[in-house]
Amino acid sequence: MGQSHVSPSTRTVLWLLLLVGSGSAVEITKQVMEKLVQDFYISKYLNPDTVNRSQWAFLIGLTSQQCVDHNIVRYSPDLLDHEGYPAIDMDPGYFTRTAGYNYVAVFPNSGDLCSEYKILKALQEGQSSAAQQLATQLGSTELGCVVFYTTNSPCLSKCFSQEQSTRIDTPLGQEPFTTWMSKGVNLYFVYSEYFGQDVRKQAEVKAGLRNVRNLGYQVHTCPYQPSTPCPECLEAFPCNNCREKYCTACSQRAKKCAECQKVRQCEDCRGLEETCSDCKTTESGCKRCGECWKRRGSCKECKNIQDFCNNCKETSRNCNTCQTDRENKCKGCSLKHKQCRSCVSQRVSCSPAQLE
Repeated sequence: MGQSHVSPSTRTVLWLLLLVGSGSAVEITKQVMEKLVQDFYISKYLNPDTVNRSQWAFLIGLTSQQCVDHNIVRYSPDLLDHEGYPAIDMDPGYFTRTAGYNYVAVFPNSGDLCSEYKILKALQEGQSSAAQQLATQLGSTELGCVVFYTTNSPCLSKCFSQEQSTRIDTPLGQEPFTTWMSKGVNLYFVYSEYFGQDVRKQAEVKAGLRNVRNLGYQVHTCPYQPSTPCPECLEAFPCNNCREKYCTACSQRAKKCAECQKVRQCEDCRGLEETCSDCKTTESGCKRCGECWKRRGSCKECKNIQDFCNNCKETSRNCNTCQTDRENKCKGCSLKHKQCRSCVSQRVSCSPAQLE
């Protein structure tokens, strides 16, 4: 009998999954970490409102199997209209209000509230942090690893300052991270670039990152230059607008038009003006005039329905045209998105951070 061919990468994943099944601790693979970072970069290109943003943070919990197999990593919720990609929002509540969510990803409030704070600190008195709420949501999930990512290294002016109340390694050493660690969940702190002016103070940044490492985190860096985006991603950007709002309403309008066959033809309204021509426009007067007033109101409503139904042919024609235009506009978008992913994947490479 011939032997089936199994690639080295597949054998590696199978071996790691075997370890997971046997209860051994498993480290997140390079491929999975890179996929996470790549997916969030691509996500911000896919959203017209976020394409120009360059800083965000996310916290995600993965099962042991997901930690070693990038093919089964899933995001809940997905980015709207782009299944399989994560969302990034200004408000952590967008995620905590979503049933079954497994991550939180937020942009900062420029000059006011860091994205790291939005995840690690309670934003209102008496409220749990987004990290704590995520831990509650994932309570029944058997986690293998948790990844906290920020595009820039924590700034020295706040996140790694001498003021304990603003340092992010303080909440990183508290709940829910300590509980995850006690359960054998591997914790990762990941960043891509040095923050702004801190590039000249790398020794101080590394000192802060060593504090994070001493808390039990594995610190990794996944370099990417957001200021020089992939041209393929910028070419794919027009595809984000290929779905017109008018087209999305067409199915509802078509359904309403189909009901026009059931609408009364307003036969009782014929001759209304002749039989009621001597009546005034008020209900005062003879009983016959009062009845005419009621019929006028009923016939006016009927006329509105008739007017809508008379336009159904034009509505159908416009919807068909819109659908055709949308298909032409979206033609080749799947290929452009694939090229965007290919470009980003070549620009993101993760490795343990050199902190000494």
